[in-house]
Amino acid sequence: MTRCLLDTDILSEIIKGRNPVIATKAAAYLNTHGRLTTSSVSVAEIVYGFRRMGRDDRVTQFEASLKAGRGVVFRRRGGASRWKDQRGS
Repeated sequence: MTRCLLDTDILSEIIKGRNPVIATKAAAYLNTHGRLTTSSVSVAEIVYGFRRMGRDDRVTQFEASLKAGRGVVFRRRGGASRWKDQRGS
């Protein structure tokens, strides 16, 4: 699998966790390369979108996943993962 830069649309789909094909491919990419790669523009657009929705909790989760240098991991309010880092960490 070739390294690639995720654009905002794909990163958004990974975060939403609604498309199983994208989630599976993202997990495979993460397993192969150890991290997802995106641009600072995409990061700013994702943060802007969360803030527009009034979801500062999601901004905090997103920023924490970036600082940890791992896959994007979000938890639903009930605690269940939408998409997990598939490396076992």
